Amino acid sequence: MPFSIQVPTLKLNHFQDEFQNDYRLINHQIDGRNTILKPHKHEFYLFFLIENGAGIHTIDHKKFEVKNSQLHILLPDQSHKWELAPETTGYQFMINQEILHSLADLTHLNLIRSQQLQVINLQAQYFNALLQEFKALEDELLSKKDNNWRIIYTRSQLITLLIDQEIKRYYQVEVAEKIPNLLVNYQSLINKNFITQKQVSYYAQRLHITPNYLNILCKKHFNSTALSLIQNRIIQEAKTMLLYSNLSVKEIAYTLGFKDVSYFSNFFRGQIGTSPRSFKE
Repeated sequence: MPFSIQVPTLKLNHFQDEFQNDYRLINHQIDGRNTILKPHKHEFYLFFLIENGAGIHTIDHKKFEVKNSQLHILLPDQSHKWELAPETTGYQFMINQEILHSLADLTHLNLIRSQQLQVINLQAQYFNALLQEFKALEDELLSKKDNNWRIIYTRSQLITLLIDQEIKRYYQVEVAEKIPNLLVNYQSLINKNFITQKQVSYYAQRLHITPNYLNILCKKHFNSTALSLIQNRIIQEAKTMLLYSNLSVKEIAYTLGFKDVSYFSNFFRGQIGTSPRSFKE
């Protein structure tokens, strides 16, 4: 499993603002925090609709400039932190994995992580449509009426579908056609097994295809080799551990499944251009 001791992973019950176990909606201006300097991860999906704002949101070590009328998408197990302007307003919609999986085709959402497309600048009409639904969901969550869970479920489904539609529109690509489910499954397998399995042949076998065909698909759809996707995931986790843990380079190497620390150091240098120790410093 990905390293998560030094970078805490928060569950939905960490947020006590609402009564639902499967949903949280935070009015950022009222209950949100503008400064989160220590990175953490979530077990759930987070959709942050920013009405007005400025600052920097860092997701998996990539910095995104915060602007008005944006949608920020954070997937489970992604580390993030932010420094937002005091006047930032908007809504943070949190939904657990099981519920979201029942609401939407995750093909588009899985594209987000591999391509680092975490932030969408929304056109006015699409932003207003989402904002209206977020406010309507807030009203339902705050009402605490008996038997309104169906309305909450339906509004959550509508929000998810609108976001999914906007991802397709924004990147001008029909992901369902251009990114086969096989590659979505490949990315999922990498995320679960990259510490213990670093060879393309293992994943190809699990997907019931040849390593060569998997490589052809990755080059076609991601402009990257199948091996590079595995290596990128290792480097992402290595960066997190180097920056936010007190472990030595040797301990990090072993935690990431490297039996030889010098091999890990050479691998890291080959990917980043500097040694793990220099990167940490």
